[in-house]
Amino acid sequence: MQRRITVLLMTSKCWVGFNLAPPIGLYRLKNYLEKNELKCDILDFDIDSEQSYLQRVSEGDYDVIGMSVTHLNMKDDLDTLLRFRDAARRSAKKCIFIAGGHEATLNYKQWLESGMVDIIFLGFAEDALSAFCVKLSFNETNGNHLEIAHEIAGVVFYKSDGKLVYKSSPRLTSEKFRQLSFNNIKSAIPYDKYWQKVRDDKIDGFNHTEFIVETVRLYTSSHCPRKCGFCSSQSFLPESQKSVAPILMLSAEDVYELVLYHIDKYGARGFLFSDDDFPVGNREGIVRILNFSKLIVNAKNSGRIPKEVKFFCQSRIADFLDQKNVRWNVIEAMKNAGFDNTGLGIETFSDKLLKSPFINKIGVTTNDYRIVLDALLEKGIIPIIFLIVGIPDGTVEEQIETMYVAMEYIRKGADVSVLARLRANPGSPVYSLGGYDISTTTWKNPYTGTEIVINDYFIPKNEELSRIVGMIQETTESVINNIKIQRGWDKNIVPKSLVGIATFIATAKLLHRDAAANDFTRTINDILDEKIH
Repeated sequence: MQRRITVLLMTSKCWVGFNLAPPIGLYRLKNYLEKNELKCDILDFDIDSEQSYLQRVSEGDYDVIGMSVTHLNMKDDLDTLLRFRDAARRSAKKCIFIAGGHEATLNYKQWLESGMVDIIFLGFAEDALSAFCVKLSFNETNGNHLEIAHEIAGVVFYKSDGKLVYKSSPRLTSEKFRQLSFNNIKSAIPYDKYWQKVRDDKIDGFNHTEFIVETVRLYTSSHCPRKCGFCSSQSFLPESQKSVAPILMLSAEDVYELVLYHIDKYGARGFLFSDDDFPVGNREGIVRILNFSKLIVNAKNSGRIPKEVKFFCQSRIADFLDQKNVRWNVIEAMKNAGFDNTGLGIETFSDKLLKSPFINKIGVTTNDYRIVLDALLEKGIIPIIFLIVGIPDGTVEEQIETMYVAMEYIRKGADVSVLARLRANPGSPVYSLGGYDISTTTWKNPYTGTEIVINDYFIPKNEELSRIVGMIQETTESVINNIKIQRGWDKNIVPKSLVGIATFIATAKLLHRDAAANDFTRTINDILDEKIH
């Protein structure tokens, strides 16, 4: 006899301060589960009350509780799972705890060893989670969830005897990817709830990019095609399948149809393509963005899409170069379609560090960077320059130079997004690289006493950078708080570029480069004063 299974899916508590949006991956899972007659709720800590859900768990409302975990916020995520486990213990119902997402796939052993997670779901988990919950609903093995998991592909768990069971995901096909990323995305998502919170709590008027509240995030490719040393996105799908995985992408026509759907259903006026590299960089990807742009231009000219609809994406410098020549046709097509900006993984303006194993931007130089940045600005597409402070084999001079070049482009009209340290991300090519110290933290399971060591970030070899890298984030927050006080701001969602320049100020201050700190501070004030007037 089948019983009703109720699932609670939770976000990580990884608040970044400038990017409030629905957790699309969880809503995809929710939609997939509900098509199979399974009930699913979503707890997003950015907008929902944790306490109310803890109460529901203690009352036995849920059979399965899952979290999309992060390595960046691993300690807090484990503490959150502990609170929910404590609540589940107070109920009369046996509750199964699961984890999934990018970080769970690439660091499954630690999440399982923590004792807070019973089963890891690998890769694109819609089929595996749905199959597991359906089997659980029939109680086919008298509630033994590990026996049920044995029948599912795409899971990892420890048996009662301590033996690890790893069952890789099936190979993702183009047809399956389209089903998950095109058909299954058409589900009820409470955009209005998020958009209203952004309206209420965002500090506006700093970034060069136009801010559109009614923005929808879409994912149109399977994983990242690039091989950056610090990044683990490239490993997600191959690791889950334990096989080489070609880049899969929706067609230009599919992406266009999703745009129409979200405009018609939600009133979207902005679209953020959250793929790591929307143009993909290969021939098919370039053709796709040209065809998509043409479809949008035609739709705007016919009145099918409002003229003011804008698009934003992440890309790479190499996408806009063909044998070192600028792909003007791509830039112009994107601009005509309404691409307002594009994020670019620059990381550093040092040619030496571009070749570092931590960065590994093979085939491009800082001169290429300048050529593409200038070309984008010339055509009216705002580049968002992604940078990393504290690259492990960098010097103070390289760091200062990178910040000054970034400020040069900010004054020209670019925006920035800055990481305050180079994270030790499981699954990245440099994660196990020897010869470098890593800052770590620990977490202890209060039930068993088991302690796990969590790798946090790489410590630079340069003594000055090594001294300050652990203090940059806290000092940045102090800089931002001072700016908010000076400007009389009482809101919490801070523009990304302001956070980036504040990181530069913090870094310069900690390095006792007062002249640089003053230069960067003047730039912030100049931009803010210009926006006011």
